[in-house]
Amino acid sequence: MPINTIKQFYELMFQTRDVRRKIINEYLNNLEPKLEDIEKLKKAFRSLQDIPRENSKFVLKHQQDKKIYVNPDYEIEELKKDIKYLTSSGKHFLNYLKDLHENFRNNVTQGMDFLGNIEFENFISDRDGTVNNYCGRYNSSIQSVYNAIFLINFIGKVERGIILTSAPLSDTGFLDVNIIPTGFYVFAGSKGREFIWNNKRYELDIDPASQKKLNQLNDELKKLLDKNEYEIFSLIGSALQFKFGQTTIARQDIYNSIPQEKSKKFMVDVIDIVRKIDPDKEYFAIVDTKKDIEIVLKNQNNTAQKNDFDKDDGIKFITDELSIDLRKGNNLICGDTESDLAILDYAMSKTKNNYTIFVTKDSILKQKVKNLCSNALFVDSPDELITILYKYSVERTL
Repeated sequence: MPINTIKQFYELMFQTRDVRRKIINEYLNNLEPKLEDIEKLKKAFRSLQDIPRENSKFVLKHQQDKKIYVNPDYEIEELKKDIKYLTSSGKHFLNYLKDLHENFRNNVTQGMDFLGNIEFENFISDRDGTVNNYCGRYNSSIQSVYNAIFLINFIGKVERGIILTSAPLSDTGFLDVNIIPTGFYVFAGSKGREFIWNNKRYELDIDPASQKKLNQLNDELKKLLDKNEYEIFSLIGSALQFKFGQTTIARQDIYNSIPQEKSKKFMVDVIDIVRKIDPDKEYFAIVDTKKDIEIVLKNQNNTAQKNDFDKDDGIKFITDELSIDLRKGNNLICGDTESDLAILDYAMSKTKNNYTIFVTKDSILKQKVKNLCSNALFVDSPDELITILYKYSVERTL
């Protein structure tokens, strides 16, 4: 099917998610993937490659005559990797990853030396940019088959794994783009304010008055995005995400595909909605990241929960609810940005038996990591990190 519109693009990506989930289910039942499913992935790959181009840029329509430039590198490359993984041997696939990443072999070797014979009780990791390659649009960041299989193998060698993201769990969130079944990992969204484990969903309470205001805000934002001139903001970057204690809405993407004046006007209209609902600025704080507008509930001390609730609070909530004692054994903490330092800092406050791998080339971030934990390793890509985890699990199976 030709892909000419942004909606068709998303529809195709969710079709690949369903196919990938089917392949993972067959893998878990010791069955080979069906050739017809591999062919579906190949067909999707070709459809993405055939997206119309203008001036060497991929371009899609939204509405009748409006266009948006897109960069589907993540979607194309992850499909290409999956097809390679499903049609070649494990050795050939790892050689393929090696060819994609300049320092792949050295980083993986260092990673294996770093983990050595250590037994880990807990694995705690960020998702995007850490164990999953980064995508410019959250709604199409569908997890790959090879990625899922590597992580499934690894979790069998630790007591428990937690994958935590700032995105919501659903609508559209973590659970919508993930292909690993629930039950392997604790999947946590909204920085840990909500998570699912063994088919049970856990949520950190918000006081009724604040939740009522947040619901009112979300309804008004949905109406705003129903307008033709603003529909595009629900289709780029973070799109519209309803998180616990926070709503995030895109105002620009990493490709700067939205005209600056339109982005500014949208920002003004969003702020107007917030101020009409909360004229005394009692409930909400607004944070503009230039790519996203984050509207955050304030706590009773009238400070934004963004400053009061972070990933360390999320890990505390999860570990308290599930009676996970981080002091019981060794912990492996993984991240890729400064926001993930909060996870490491919390783990270090409980025990010194922590090891950390960060996916970064940023020398300043590396130093901050090492200041918190001396048992630190750095790699260049999520592919290198999950390969280390996979090879770690293989060595413990032999």
